[in-house]
Amino acid sequence: MSEENGSAGVSGGAENNDIDDSSSSEESGSEESSIGGGGGILGVSYWQSLGRDDDDAIEMLKFQGKLVHYTEALEYFGDQWDDNWDVEKQRLCYAIGPGTGGGTFIRGEDMVRCPQWHKFCHALKLYPGFVKGIMLCDINLTKAVIDGLGPALRATSELNFEDCVLGRRDLVYVAQYLEQNSSLTSMNLHCDDECGGLGDLDAATHFFNVLKELPTFRHLSFSPGLDCCPPEVLTIIMDRLKDLEHIDFCWLRCPTEGYRIAQVVAANPKVQHLMAGCRSFNGDDAIEFANALASNTSLKFFHVCMYGDEARDNESTEVKNKAGVDALLKAVYDPSSLNAILNCNHTCALKYVGMSNLQKELNGLIKANWTRERIVKYKLLEALGAHSNESLKVECLNDVPWELMPRILHLFQADRDQNICLTSAFHTFRDRVAPLLSPRSEK
Repeated sequence: MSEENGSAGVSGGAENNDIDDSSSSEESGSEESSIGGGGGILGVSYWQSLGRDDDDAIEMLKFQGKLVHYTEALEYFGDQWDDNWDVEKQRLCYAIGPGTGGGTFIRGEDMVRCPQWHKFCHALKLYPGFVKGIMLCDINLTKAVIDGLGPALRATSELNFEDCVLGRRDLVYVAQYLEQNSSLTSMNLHCDDECGGLGDLDAATHFFNVLKELPTFRHLSFSPGLDCCPPEVLTIIMDRLKDLEHIDFCWLRCPTEGYRIAQVVAANPKVQHLMAGCRSFNGDDAIEFANALASNTSLKFFHVCMYGDEARDNESTEVKNKAGVDALLKAVYDPSSLNAILNCNHTCALKYVGMSNLQKELNGLIKANWTRERIVKYKLLEALGAHSNESLKVECLNDVPWELMPRILHLFQADRDQNICLTSAFHTFRDRVAPLLSPRSEK
């Protein structure tokens, strides 16, 4: 979205389209804008008369000032538009709500009391094509608010719910507008402590079924509040949206999440980027992920966040997850034999706490767009010791047919320094490996 940390703002595709959100009435927090004054802006005293505390009253004053700028921006671009404009470059992103992280919250019923809110919604109705993204921050959403945003919900490409209260019926209302959207590409659902409608399985199923049918939808980021989402919601999401390009799960918490996610990964869906973050992931879950990667050829990036109950990245967490860390590396690089390496996953970069420098090197090969064949060759030579000063690791060749050994020797010799004697290496193969591959002599 246009602003970091959920702060309200408007941005356009072109540099000269940025709108300055500052205004004297927003910053002062004074009562100079009273009821009906300041161009229809409702002053601090009005909100205090409704029982709002000073912070909430000042926030509502700022909110109305931002709406003025939003409306002016839409009307300006809408009035200037003609067939020669590149509308895509002029589309705007709107962050609506406090987004301060300081506990300030806007009630939906307060939003619809503001004349500026209705002017803004009217501009959205006139010029919906100029809306690129919407971030809704710290708002108790109601049907009236959702209806006002309806034109934008039908047209936006990006939709971000940041710490909003979205009840069961509200979730259904949003879905009704999204059903008519032909350009939505990404959505972020971040719930602080209340999942609201997402905790209702029927409403959640309907909502994610709608997202599944959107022709352009590619990216979902889902961060439920701790302990607020039933585990069945994860199953619904993974089943409905498993063919998205990009899925992020953050701060999940239930004991069966690792197994559920691993099942989907093993089925080789179309998802290419998966971030799985959970406070309860452990070594066993990582092993499940590693096994699932053996049959997956679609995933390009897999970020496993094993937070544990301790602070992230600390030593006790790494020790606790050591078995999982070892399994994840083995999923992409198993040097026990050359055949084992061939059976590894060569298309997915992995990221996890405690990963080795070797894992980082292998990730770099994928990021550098190396071909699968080139990556496999790199791993084979790594297993044989060609990338180090160590002697040849002949134990990797126990399952290699004898007729292929000269070719493997040639690859090894070409990758090592020229002072390594190919003849002596070949004699080592012949003396130590050939007897293992030759048929037993009949007695």
